[in-house]
Amino acid sequence: MKGLLLKESYMINKYCRMYLVLVCIFGAVFVISGNEFMMFYPVVLTGIIPMSLISYDERSKWYVYAEAFPYSRKQIVSAKYLITLFYLLAAVVILAAAGVIKSVLFPGGEMSIKEYLFVVSTVPLAGLFIPSIMLPPVFKMGAEKGRIVYYVEIFAIALIFGIFSEFQAELARWLAYFGSLIVPIAIAGMLLLFGISWMLSVKFYERREL
Repeated sequence: MKGLLLKESYMINKYCRMYLVLVCIFGAVFVISGNEFMMFYPVVLTGIIPMSLISYDERSKWYVYAEAFPYSRKQIVSAKYLITLFYLLAAVVILAAAGVIKSVLFPGGEMSIKEYLFVVSTVPLAGLFIPSIMLPPVFKMGAEKGRIVYYVEIFAIALIFGIFSEFQAELARWLAYFGSLIVPIAIAGMLLLFGISWMLSVKFYERREL
């Protein structure tokens, strides 16, 4: 397993270095502009990294080659999920550091420490959501076909959000009812979704013909 994670790190260093540069750039833009929306771009980019890795793996026939190694397909899938969590955590740390730098350079900003911590705690949800819905179809059908399913999923989710937007008053009352429990519930729900996604990916990939 350690070897698989090392292989993923080497690939990120070679092929996805620009993603990491962009994370730092968006962090710097957040410090300068104070635009909280800039905090979501780095975690979204981090969530896309495993898709890029899988595309490179398929292009190089890595999955066929990996059958000769003493790794199970479950371990190969798990490596993608673990590396996603690791780099998502790294992105959150960078954003937290950017927030500290911003508070030092520009004290008395629009956001209080409490509000900033709330944003930082919710930002990783976007980074977990993307690979959670993206990886199962990719492991089932491959990068190209899986990407099409991913776009269909995104369209369906956008449609659902559009429907829910018609009931803003009811949603506001529901959110007010749960109050401070919203963030813990959202984090727990997203971690559950990530775990279910991992189990589906393992199941799909173990049955897939290479």
